[in-house]
Amino acid sequence: MRIAGFIILGISLGCAALLFLLWLIGFVLHIGGALIHILLVLGLILGFFGGVAGVLLLVIGKKK
Repeated sequence: MRIAGFIILGISLGCAALLFLLWLIGFVLHIGGALIHILLVLGLILGFFGGVAGVLLLVIGKKK
């Protein structure tokens, strides 16, 4: 369970960072208009829920 927690935590935070970086590039270069902010919202949601799931798996795996 701990390995799965690390994998979920790493992938979700990595994807959230990638979406944030794409949002930042689009925001600075004025590409995508208002739709570019969907990347920011998706990155925040993915990072939050993936982080919570990863931490929960780490805590559950530690108790067993």
